Amino acid sequence: MRFFRGVIFFFLAGALMADDRGRFALPAEVSGYWQMIPLSAELQAKNKINPFPLPHQYFAFYADGSIVVHMSSHKTGHTAGSMDRLKKILPVVSSYTFENGFMVIRYRDTGATERWAVNIFSKSFTSGGTDFEKGDILMSLDDGAGNPVYRRLLRRIPVADGKKPADGV
Repeated sequence: MRFFRGVIFFFLAGALMADDRGRFALPAEVSGYWQMIPLSAELQAKNKINPFPLPHQYFAFYADGSIVVHMSSHKTGHTAGSMDRLKKILPVVSSYTFENGFMVIRYRDTGATERWAVNIFSKSFTSGGTDFEKGDILMSLDDGAGNPVYRRLLRRIPVADGKKPADGV
């Protein structure tokens, strides 16, 4: 529970309180299309590293464990359809699974892994100058010793035409 509070409440100055704003996300809740929402300068300063410095990041997490990621220096306006088209043309370089409540991303070419705590918010709120919306997810990269070193806030990309989130192409 200590790690969970640290992940969710990284933006609170050490306050420990009952957590009614979020919880660890289930795999089915992560499946879908997402775009990164910028954190305020105050919250960005809490990141110890920034291994992914491009400001515009888009993700598709598919139920089969495949991932499509597009990072850019400019906004692209991705849709669920455009992410599905990328899945068809880009080589598969990584996959994800959930292990002991954490998302583990594996890179096929190097064998490297990343372990992410993924929290979903159950209500909207503002903290540290950042607006968090109900349904957003906060991904916190683990340093291997249980400490979050980098965080990204993701918000769903709307899905049109009755398509289920990331149900394949």
